Amino acid sequence: MIRYQIIFVFVLSILTIKGSNCLAQGFDWTSSWRLPSTSPTLFIGPYTEMVNMHDYVDFSSMGFAIDCCKYGNGTANNFKNGILVEKWFKGNYSFTVKLGYYSYTSNFNGETLSNQIQAFDTNKILFVDTLRTRFSLAVKNQNVYDISLLAKSRLFETHASISGGINCIIQDGIAAQKIEEVLNPGFEREIPNTVELGSMTSFIVSPVVQIEYDIDLGSGKYAKVFANTQYSINSRSQNADWDTLIFGAGLSICFGIN
Repeated sequence: MIRYQIIFVFVLSILTIKGSNCLAQGFDWTSSWRLPSTSPTLFIGPYTEMVNMHDYVDFSSMGFAIDCCKYGNGTANNFKNGILVEKWFKGNYSFTVKLGYYSYTSNFNGETLSNQIQAFDTNKILFVDTLRTRFSLAVKNQNVYDISLLAKSRLFETHASISGGINCIIQDGIAAQKIEEVLNPGFEREIPNTVELGSMTSFIVSPVVQIEYDIDLGSGKYAKVFANTQYSINSRSQNADWDTLIFGAGLSICFGIN
């Protein structure tokens, strides 16, 4: 008798494991064992994502005049908002399409220069002072349309997963300003000057890697927290190498639609 009980428990355990593998994300949304039910496999929902960008470019090779100094790498932070659609296959694998929109301004800090200035009166020097000026460059991306295609796999039968894929960015409305900032006490001011960046690439492609964790919110819906990184494989500028590294972290709410 004990032998049959052990066999029964073993078979039941196998069936339970197999059944959990067939549920999207492994969530058991069965409302009643008496009534037949199926878990949805197609989900849609909004997402929001904080993005941190790092631009690497040598402006001296772009063919426009920045005669003051050298600039460091650019940085930017903003939020991206959009919708995602996720289709699950056999409970452990899914394919996701993310559509997003955002704008951002990359700030490139330049050198701080010191120049001596002299004040004259009837050919006599009244005083000598040092003019301290800091230069920076602001590149504004007014419209960024973002699409990601991701293939995902659950990790070790948990609700954690890893995904990889491709990200495509269509950027429009790029403008740049060179800003000269006078630092002397009592004379502080900013002098902006428009800069032409030349031919820019409107379509950027980047491989992306993402880690996720799904949280059950009840029958047919779940929350997703995620973090990702991507690096552009083609230059943002047609005149120089301009690479971009992006880190992102966000949250999504997904609702089953079938």
